[in-house]
Amino acid sequence: MKKMTMLVTLPTEGRTRDFLSEETLRIMEENFDVEYNDKTVPMTDEELCEKIAGKDIIVTAWGSPHIFAAPLKEHAPKLVAHLCGTVADLVDESVFDAGVRVICGNEYFAESVAEGCVGYIISAMRRIPLLVSSLKGGGWREEVAV
Repeated sequence: MKKMTMLVTLPTEGRTRDFLSEETLRIMEENFDVEYNDKTVPMTDEELCEKIAGKDIIVTAWGSPHIFAAPLKEHAPKLVAHLCGTVADLVDESVFDAGVRVICGNEYFAESVAEGCVGYIISAMRRIPLLVSSLKGGGWREEVAV
């Protein structure tokens, strides 16, 4: 039985390792014929157009090329799997119209992003970065106007 094909658009060194554990990479390679972006920089739109032919799954993340229907006409993938949040600035509406399924991590990341925002707001309101900087410089709270 022929394995489904997968194109990982993230740079192999750096981002791929940030998003995909060694175990996940192993599972992917056992179950799919995987082609990686072997450069140290994100794949360009032109490189995606060259490599997309015959791929069943396209894996994207921050910095990945834009996906639009034009290069998909003859060889549309079955799935675009975005390892981050929104795909609004990554996937053109025409991709959905072409019947390609698109998934992303919006639901997975929403809670931690909201928690981070609340934390940043509280940190700014209490001027925590300024206090930390003062303490690292040998100062004390009384010396910092709060």
